[in-house]
Amino acid sequence: MCKRSLFRLKIAIIFCFLPIPSVADNLTDSDMLFDWAEQSYAELLRPPSAASQHGGGYYFRCYTVTNNCLGSRDDELFYYEASHAQLLGLGSLSGFLGQVGRLNSNTLIPRFVKSHFIDLDKIESISRFRSSEGHDFSVGGETCRSMKHYFTSKSTLDAATVKIYSPVDGIVTLREDEWVGTRFKIQSDEYPDYTFIIFHVDSMPTIVVGSHLVAGQQIGALVGWYAGTDIAVEYGRPDASGFWKNPPQFVSFFDVMSDASFADLVARGIQSRTSLIISKAERDSHPLTCDDKTHAFIGPKDAITVNRISLK
Repeated sequence: MCKRSLFRLKIAIIFCFLPIPSVADNLTDSDMLFDWAEQSYAELLRPPSAASQHGGGYYFRCYTVTNNCLGSRDDELFYYEASHAQLLGLGSLSGFLGQVGRLNSNTLIPRFVKSHFIDLDKIESISRFRSSEGHDFSVGGETCRSMKHYFTSKSTLDAATVKIYSPVDGIVTLREDEWVGTRFKIQSDEYPDYTFIIFHVDSMPTIVVGSHLVAGQQIGALVGWYAGTDIAVEYGRPDASGFWKNPPQFVSFFDVMSDASFADLVARGIQSRTSLIISKAERDSHPLTCDDKTHAFIGPKDAITVNRISLK
């Protein structure tokens, strides 16, 4: 019997002889999380798009390159680690789904960004997604809220020394002068539906439209007197004819950040991704008022009092 057949037989035995639960698993949620995990933890779950299977009341996928498996039962999530031949409980399925950003009811946001776009040690604070910082920056059915993050440098240093980098391997699709510095759009190679917009960069002249960047490559620095930059992440792109099949959406930069990269923020006092994000429901419950022409936020005072988080 070949090695692959032995692996499949072992997995069938493991899952089929575990106790059968009394409540059926939500297969839609499981497949949605499996798809997300294949994108966010590709090094563990290869090749992607493995067939989902049933066994002993479990619903699971196994990956023939890494020999690992991911499964669910009721509201519990499980991971089979081939290197130690052990089945690990990962917690509740609904708990995972509640912590992962969503594009819509059926699609989760992959955590694929492994590089920081700025030197975190030189940053004093970060604004929350959907905050009342700056001005209205919204799309995708949401209005009058800032759907990006402002990064402000520490006042004790020369802001011009704070370098800005590409967060992903990708292509520069826009370079445009702003009232302060330059705005860049960088389309991800790995996930071309995701484009990163970085504002107010004292840009390097060699970075132009069409430039191919690697993650961590410098594109410029902060404008010294301005001492800040913003980053937005746009999901969606038009087809070759310019037609948008679905309207673009903005998602939080921290929803696409890998666990390893986000750990660098945790080390600086950020408790969780959600602490940097005001949910749509919360913002809808506490709406802002905007000037239609200038996009500025105008009174009354924001009922959400925490719009910015400080780093330690």
